Amino acid sequence: MKNDDKNVFERIRIQYNSLTISERKVADYILKEPQKTRFLSAFKIANACGVSEPTIYRFCHCLGYNSYRVFKLAISSAHSLHENINTAFPGKLETSDTLETINKKLYCSDVEALNQTIRCLDLESVSEAVYILGQAKRVLCVGQGSGIIHALEAWHLFSTVSNKFTTIEDPYLQTMAVSLAESGDVFLLFSCYNSDNSMIQLIKQAGRRKAKFVLVTDAQSVPDKDLADIVLRYGFPQNPMQTDSISARIAQLYLIDILFTEFTRRNFSECLNIKTRIIDALADKHI
Repeated sequence: MKNDDKNVFERIRIQYNSLTISERKVADYILKEPQKTRFLSAFKIANACGVSEPTIYRFCHCLGYNSYRVFKLAISSAHSLHENINTAFPGKLETSDTLETINKKLYCSDVEALNQTIRCLDLESVSEAVYILGQAKRVLCVGQGSGIIHALEAWHLFSTVSNKFTTIEDPYLQTMAVSLAESGDVFLLFSCYNSDNSMIQLIKQAGRRKAKFVLVTDAQSVPDKDLADIVLRYGFPQNPMQTDSISARIAQLYLIDILFTEFTRRNFSECLNIKTRIIDALADKHI
């Protein structure tokens, strides 16, 4: 999905990790005070953020706007959407919150994670990923950190309709599997950060073995476009350092569900046959 398809707030969230420290101060201020921002000059925003005025212009440029005026117009046009989101999402959890307030805040956070995923998801990339999975001789679902949980979820789901999906939890065994990979093997990798060196080494080693990689990562990470064959992004309404959350997990499960449903649709007869065999095999285990 190109930047032209995103409103200014989505651009900020996706570009956040690539911004300088000073530019991040500007990003944080704008996301916190979207209504104020549209009425302030570049000079006043610079003062509010404690940065120089040229930093504001560089920030606008990073988001794809050729002037501060164009940036302010984008803020105004996107404000109504952002205002609706802020109304639905009352803010961070506080120790003083009641159970009712916590219930509402968590619900809004989870819904916003799904909304962000829909907005940043490139369906063309999803289609290409499903094609690669369909053509693979073997698919290894692997994860880095908490991504292992999602690798297990993906393996469990896909194993109900195909016998070519497997998983490896141990990082050393993952490395061994990649070193023995062959053309036709595909790795479905779940990771929050493209800066994870072990992940980068896995992908590079797989490339040398002519295996393919489908990387599922968050919308704020910026993977090298040549690192993985396909990069799928999910969203979550939080600080970039807070990736291990239920909201982020829900967004990843949603993405897994999309991959699984489209894979099943394209390979319906084969998937139905395997599903039927599994049901028959498990029939005696049910009361």
